[in-house]
Amino acid sequence: MKNLTRSELKAIASQCSQYEPVSSQFTSSLSNASTSCETCSHYVDRKCTLDLIDQIYDNMTE
Repeated sequence: MKNLTRSELKAIASQCSQYEPVSSQFTSSLSNASTSCETCSHYVDRKCTLDLIDQIYDNMTE
């Protein structure tokens, strides 16, 4: 995985069909801009367990 900024992780999550918030209580307590790979249940140890980040990022930058 590339070294991505928080804004890039937010953009990727907004394009990801598999984005699943860690918990609805957690995301409701944050701002509307809380959709990010960092708040996704598939994001563990700074990696996507579905291995989608690079693919989505590459599609966004083409």
